[in-house]
Amino acid sequence: EALDLLGWGLTGTSGAIIWFLGCGFIAFAIAALSFAISRGLFGPGPVLAAMRIPVIGKCLESFALSRLTWAFAMALDSGMDAGRAVELSIRAAQNPYYESALPAVTGGVRKNRQFHESFADAGVFPSDFLQQLEAAELAGATTEALLRLAKEYEDRARTSVKIITGIATAAVWILAGMIMIYFIFTLF
Repeated sequence: EALDLLGWGLTGTSGAIIWFLGCGFIAFAIAALSFAISRGLFGPGPVLAAMRIPVIGKCLESFALSRLTWAFAMALDSGMDAGRAVELSIRAAQNPYYESALPAVTGGVRKNRQFHESFADAGVFPSDFLQQLEAAELAGATTEALLRLAKEYEDRARTSVKIITGIATAAVWILAGMIMIYFIFTLF
């Protein structure tokens, strides 16, 4: 008689096939959902919801703003048209929530408004980013300030990733312990 360790009725070859198909389906579903959310197929809502989670949100925001400020600095330094530079930098953020603000920001720039005003009108960018951008524009050193800001956001993102890694490590250990306790009680 086959031993059913999990108590789920999965024994023998058919049990193994069901187990591996189930695990494969779950892995595929997670990968497909992650791909769809990262490409913005569900709109900015899921990314906005993730950005509201305390540590994860700061990490997503910091990485996106790091890419945005770096690309914006490079585009401005190259002498690119202001509207095109803004569009390129927001797309470089790879964040559907920020990309949803693209028409408002580019519209403001095309109306010859200052960059910080155009970004502020969108209503999605954090106040520290807007303040730094305004100070850089007033000082006339936009490219240099944006490069410093990109480095600062990258450092913030790295710190957030370390915190997330620590939390995930603890969660995996706790889950592994719970699974072992479950098996011990199931076997006896």
